[in-house]
Amino acid sequence: TLPVDLLSVTPGESVVHMNSGIGRFLGMEKRPNHLGVETEFMLIEYAEGAKLYVPMEQANLVSKYIGATEETPR
Repeated sequence: TLPVDLLSVTPGESVVHMNSGIGRFLGMEKRPNHLGVETEFMLIEYAEGAKLYVPMEQANLVSKYIGATEETPR
């Protein structure tokens, strides 16, 4: 799979994180990283409201979800 192109994915669309699986892209968010440095993150939501903040340096781990049907994954 190709890494996500941030211009081609919009909030609400499904994405796949290489380690965490299919989730819903919520958008970009700036927040302090583990060192307290302001960093831009991709925010991905999973089942039961779990959220994953992916730093832009790791955006290569995220790709746009392309399913066999038009149905949105759960």
